[in-house]
Amino acid sequence: MNIPRTLYAFLIVLCFTGTGSGEANAQVGNSVQAYYDSSSVAELFNRIPVGLTFSGKTPGATKGWLHGRIGWNELSVTSPQGTVDHGVLTFDRGKVWNNHHRISFKVVFRGETLQTDLLLPYVQSLRFHLFTDSLKRDNPFDLNVEGRFSTGKIYPLDTGMVAFTKMGGGRLNGNLLTVTGDDSATQRIKVVARLKTDPAISDSIIIPVKIVPDTASLPSEAQLLKKWKRRGSRH
Repeated sequence: MNIPRTLYAFLIVLCFTGTGSGEANAQVGNSVQAYYDSSSVAELFNRIPVGLTFSGKTPGATKGWLHGRIGWNELSVTSPQGTVDHGVLTFDRGKVWNNHHRISFKVVFRGETLQTDLLLPYVQSLRFHLFTDSLKRDNPFDLNVEGRFSTGKIYPLDTGMVAFTKMGGGRLNGNLLTVTGDDSATQRIKVVARLKTDPAISDSIIIPVKIVPDTASLPSEAQLLKKWKRRGSRH
Protein backbone atom coordinates (compact mmCIF):
# COMPACT_ATOMS: atom_id res chain seq x y z
CA MET A 1 0.00 0.00 0.00
CA ASN A 2 1.38 3.40 -1.03
CA ILE A 3 0.87 6.25 1.46
CA PRO A 4 0.76 9.78 -0.05
CA ARG A 5 3.81 11.81 0.96
CA THR A 6 1.73 14.56 2.57
CA LEU A 7 -0.18 12.05 4.76
CA TYR A 8 3.07 10.24 5.69
CA ALA A 9 4.64 13.50 6.87
CA PHE A 10 1.55 14.29 8.96
CA LEU A 11 1.72 10.88 10.71
CA ILE A 12 5.39 11.46 11.59
CA VAL A 13 4.52 14.77 13.21
CA LEU A 14 1.80 13.03 15.30
CA CYS A 15 4.27 10.40 16.52
CA PHE A 16 6.82 12.93 17.70
CA THR A 17 4.39 15.37 19.30
CA GLY A 18 2.38 12.63 21.05
CA THR A 19 -0.96 14.22 20.11
CA GLY A 20 -2.03 11.01 18.45
CA SER A 21 -1.34 8.75 21.49
CA GLY A 22 -3.09 8.03 24.79
CA GLU A 23 -0.05 9.30 26.71
CA ALA A 24 -0.89 12.87 25.77
CA ASN A 25 -4.05 12.79 27.89
CA ALA A 26 -2.11 11.48 30.91
CA GLN A 27 0.47 14.23 30.62
CA VAL A 28 -2.08 17.04 30.86
CA GLY A 29 -3.71 15.50 33.96
CA ASN A 30 -2.45 14.39 37.36
CA SER A 31 -1.00 11.21 38.79
CA VAL A 32 -0.84 10.30 42.48
CA GLN A 33 1.50 8.26 44.68
CA ALA A 34 0.83 7.17 48.29
CA TYR A 35 3.36 6.85 51.13
CA TYR A 36 3.26 5.88 54.80
CA ASP A 37 5.40 6.82 57.80
CA SER A 38 7.80 3.89 58.26
CA SER A 39 8.48 4.95 61.87
CA SER A 40 4.83 4.32 62.80
CA VAL A 41 5.43 0.53 63.09
CA ALA A 42 2.81 -0.45 60.53
CA GLU A 43 3.93 -4.04 61.12
CA LEU A 44 1.96 -4.05 64.39
CA PHE A 45 -0.38 -1.04 64.41
CA ASN A 46 -3.26 -0.49 61.99
CA ARG A 47 -3.44 3.28 62.45
CA ILE A 48 -0.61 5.12 60.67
CA PRO A 49 0.15 8.51 59.06
CA VAL A 50 -0.02 8.57 55.26
CA GLY A 51 0.58 11.15 52.55
CA LEU A 52 -0.08 11.68 48.86
CA THR A 53 2.08 13.34 46.23
CA PHE A 54 0.70 14.59 42.92
CA SER A 55 2.54 15.14 39.65
CA GLY A 56 1.23 16.60 36.43
CA LYS A 57 -0.69 19.83 36.02
CA THR A 58 -1.10 20.32 39.82
CA PRO A 59 2.05 18.99 41.49
CA GLY A 60 2.46 18.97 45.26
CA ALA A 61 2.07 16.95 48.44
CA THR A 62 -0.56 16.73 51.14
CA LYS A 63 -0.40 18.55 54.44
CA GLY A 64 0.35 16.73 57.65
CA TRP A 65 3.07 14.10 57.68
CA LEU A 66 4.49 15.15 54.27
CA HIS A 67 4.31 18.88 55.17
CA GLY A 68 2.86 19.77 51.75
CA ARG A 69 0.45 22.49 50.74
CA ILE A 70 -2.54 20.42 49.58
CA GLY A 71 -5.17 20.20 52.31
CA TRP A 72 -6.98 16.95 52.97
CA ASN A 73 -10.27 18.84 52.75
CA GLU A 74 -9.48 19.37 49.04
CA LEU A 75 -9.49 15.60 48.46
CA SER A 76 -11.81 12.64 48.65
CA VAL A 77 -9.85 9.50 49.53
CA THR A 78 -11.60 6.12 49.84
CA SER A 79 -10.40 2.51 50.06
CA PRO A 80 -12.03 -0.92 50.40
CA GLN A 81 -9.33 -1.82 52.94
CA GLY A 82 -9.66 1.12 55.33
CA THR A 83 -10.39 4.79 55.89
CA VAL A 84 -8.32 7.97 55.72
CA ASP A 85 -9.12 10.85 58.08
CA HIS A 86 -6.96 13.97 57.69
CA GLY A 87 -3.89 12.00 56.72
CA VAL A 88 -4.31 9.12 59.20
CA LEU A 89 -5.02 5.70 57.71
CA THR A 90 -6.92 3.08 59.70
CA PHE A 91 -6.88 -0.26 57.89
CA ASP A 92 -8.19 -3.80 58.19
CA ARG A 93 -5.15 -6.09 58.19
CA GLY A 94 -7.09 -9.07 56.87
CA LYS A 95 -8.46 -7.10 53.91
CA VAL A 96 -4.99 -5.73 53.15
CA TRP A 97 -3.58 -9.27 53.18
CA ASN A 98 -6.27 -10.44 50.74
CA ASN A 99 -5.42 -7.50 48.48
CA HIS A 100 -1.81 -8.73 48.09
CA HIS A 101 -0.66 -6.65 51.10
CA ARG A 102 -1.82 -3.42 49.48
CA ILE A 103 -4.18 -0.57 50.27
CA SER A 104 -6.00 0.52 47.09
CA PHE A 105 -6.95 4.20 47.09
CA LYS A 106 -9.42 6.10 44.93
CA VAL A 107 -8.53 9.78 45.07
CA VAL A 108 -10.77 12.55 43.74
CA PHE A 109 -8.73 15.74 43.32
CA ARG A 110 -9.97 18.86 41.53
CA GLY A 111 -12.44 16.99 39.39
CA GLU A 112 -10.14 14.08 38.52
CA THR A 113 -10.46 10.53 39.81
CA LEU A 114 -7.08 8.88 40.37
CA GLN A 115 -5.98 5.45 41.54
CA THR A 116 -2.94 4.35 43.53
CA ASP A 117 -1.82 1.43 45.72
CA LEU A 118 0.24 1.43 48.91
CA LEU A 119 2.23 -1.69 49.84
CA LEU A 120 2.24 -2.33 53.61
CA PRO A 121 4.55 -4.61 55.65
CA TYR A 122 3.41 -8.20 56.10
CA VAL A 123 4.53 -11.30 58.03
CA GLN A 124 6.68 -13.70 56.02
CA SER A 125 7.52 -16.23 58.74
CA LEU A 126 6.94 -17.09 62.41
CA ARG A 127 9.29 -18.40 65.08
CA PHE A 128 8.94 -19.31 68.74
CA HIS A 129 11.18 -17.38 71.13
CA LEU A 130 10.59 -18.88 74.58
CA PHE A 131 11.96 -17.25 77.72
CA THR A 132 12.57 -20.58 79.50
CA ASP A 133 13.28 -24.06 78.17
CA SER A 134 10.72 -25.96 80.25
CA LEU A 135 7.30 -25.52 81.83
CA LYS A 136 6.75 -25.63 85.59
CA ARG A 137 3.54 -27.14 86.86
CA ASP A 138 0.99 -24.66 88.24
CA ASN A 139 2.86 -21.78 86.57
CA PRO A 140 1.39 -20.17 83.42
CA PHE A 141 3.89 -20.49 80.57
CA ASP A 142 4.11 -17.56 78.11
CA LEU A 143 4.12 -18.69 74.47
CA ASN A 144 6.17 -15.90 72.91
CA VAL A 145 6.13 -15.83 69.09
CA GLU A 146 7.94 -13.44 66.78
CA GLY A 147 7.15 -12.51 63.20
CA ARG A 148 9.65 -11.67 60.50
CA PHE A 149 8.16 -9.00 58.24
CA SER A 150 8.71 -8.07 54.61
CA THR A 151 10.63 -5.02 55.86
CA GLY A 152 13.19 -7.34 57.47
CA LYS A 153 12.08 -6.29 60.95
CA ILE A 154 11.21 -8.80 63.68
CA TYR A 155 8.51 -8.10 66.28
CA PRO A 156 6.72 -10.16 68.95
CA LEU A 157 3.14 -10.97 67.94
CA ASP A 158 0.07 -11.30 70.15
CA THR A 159 -3.10 -13.35 69.82
CA GLY A 160 -4.61 -10.64 67.63
CA MET A 161 -2.37 -11.91 64.82
CA VAL A 162 -1.47 -15.46 65.91
CA ALA A 163 -3.64 -18.46 66.87
CA PHE A 164 -2.26 -21.28 69.05
CA THR A 165 -3.20 -24.95 69.18
CA LYS A 166 -1.69 -27.74 71.30
CA MET A 167 -1.32 -31.52 71.27
CA GLY A 168 -1.00 -33.21 74.65
CA GLY A 169 -2.06 -32.32 78.17
CA GLY A 170 -2.26 -28.98 79.89
CA ARG A 171 -4.63 -26.08 79.41
CA LEU A 172 -4.22 -23.41 76.73
CA ASN A 173 -5.74 -19.96 77.24
CA GLY A 174 -4.71 -17.48 74.57
CA ASN A 175 -0.93 -17.58 74.63
CA LEU A 176 -0.68 -19.01 78.17
CA LEU A 177 -0.07 -22.73 78.67
CA THR A 178 -0.59 -24.29 82.12
CA VAL A 179 -0.13 -27.78 83.56
CA THR A 180 -1.64 -28.39 86.99
CA GLY A 181 0.40 -29.83 89.84
CA ASP A 182 -1.70 -33.00 90.02
CA ASP A 183 -1.09 -33.78 86.33
CA SER A 184 1.88 -36.12 86.55
CA ALA A 185 1.24 -37.81 83.21
CA THR A 186 2.06 -34.87 80.95
CA GLN A 187 5.77 -34.70 80.21
CA ARG A 188 5.82 -32.66 76.99
CA ILE A 189 3.38 -30.60 74.93
CA LYS A 190 3.52 -29.74 71.25
CA VAL A 191 2.30 -26.23 70.40
CA VAL A 192 1.62 -24.83 66.93
CA ALA A 193 1.37 -21.11 66.16
CA ARG A 194 -0.39 -20.03 62.95
CA LEU A 195 -0.81 -16.61 61.41
CA LYS A 196 -4.52 -15.76 61.41
CA THR A 197 -4.46 -14.06 58.02
CA ASP A 198 -2.65 -17.03 56.46
CA PRO A 199 -2.58 -20.29 58.52
CA ALA A 200 0.01 -21.73 56.10
CA ILE A 201 2.55 -19.47 57.82
CA SER A 202 3.29 -21.32 61.06
CA ASP A 203 5.85 -22.65 63.49
CA SER A 204 5.76 -25.45 66.08
CA ILE A 205 7.69 -26.42 69.17
CA ILE A 206 7.74 -29.21 71.77
CA ILE A 207 7.83 -27.88 75.33
CA PRO A 208 9.06 -30.24 78.08
CA VAL A 209 7.31 -30.18 81.44
CA LYS A 210 9.63 -29.96 84.42
CA ILE A 211 9.49 -33.25 86.32
CA VAL A 212 11.64 -32.59 89.39
CA PRO A 213 10.17 -29.79 91.55
CA ASP A 214 12.32 -26.93 92.77
CA THR A 215 13.51 -27.86 96.28
CA ALA A 216 16.13 -25.19 96.72
CA SER A 217 15.24 -22.44 99.21
CA LEU A 218 17.04 -19.44 100.60
CA PRO A 219 18.15 -19.62 104.25
CA SER A 220 16.25 -17.52 106.77
CA GLU A 221 17.79 -14.58 108.63
CA ALA A 222 18.04 -16.66 111.84
CA GLN A 223 19.84 -19.46 109.99
CA LEU A 224 22.34 -17.01 108.52
CA LEU A 225 23.05 -15.42 111.94
CA LYS A 226 23.55 -18.86 113.49
CA LYS A 227 25.96 -19.81 110.71
CA TRP A 228 27.97 -16.58 111.13
CA LYS A 229 28.20 -17.10 114.93
CA ARG A 230 29.58 -20.58 114.40
CA ARG A 231 32.22 -19.25 112.02
CA GLY A 232 33.17 -16.52 114.54
CA SER A 233 33.52 -18.97 117.43
CA ARG A 234 35.99 -21.03 115.40
CA HIS A 235 38.33 -18.06 115.16
